Amino acid sequence: MIKLEGPWEKGYAFDIHSIESVCTGYNAFGYPTFDTTRSPMGQCIYELKYGQHLPVIDKIVDLLIKDSMFSRFIKNIDIILPVPPSNKYRQIQPVLLVSNKLAEKFKKEIRSDVLSSANKDELKNVATDEKYAKIKKTIKIDAHCVFRLMSPPNSGGSRHLI
Repeated sequence: MIKLEGPWEKGYAFDIHSIESVCTGYNAFGYPTFDTTRSPMGQCIYELKYGQHLPVIDKIVDLLIKDSMFSRFIKNIDIILPVPPSNKYRQIQPVLLVSNKLAEKFKKEIRSDVLSSANKDELKNVATDEKYAKIKKTIKIDAHCVFRLMSPPNSGGSRHLI
């Protein structure tokens, strides 16, 4: 896992997406084309997101399970909170699909009702500072849900969230 620095308490990524990308020319519409080499996880995410190839979800989870750091990390998590998609119109939502599979595999509670987003624009081509500002403005936390999550009956303590 790769530690991510930013305006949050803790953040991790499992792997990088692209290892190398070489411009191979331009298509008929004038857009650049690339020959991209992806990490194994990056290739799976690409196939799921752009190819809508659902069987790779199991491969994604298998890659995560094989990583000892991730396995230790997920054992300390009680609840999975999927980040809302930046493109709500995408037919397949990779984060939601993988989150659901992880919750099922590791027997974790999943809550898609805690975080919501008013954002309507994709953020992948937005500068980092602008991206953080947009996320801060558009991601909403349901305070009632958070209170219930942080104060579960008979728990003896708070739950960790991702």
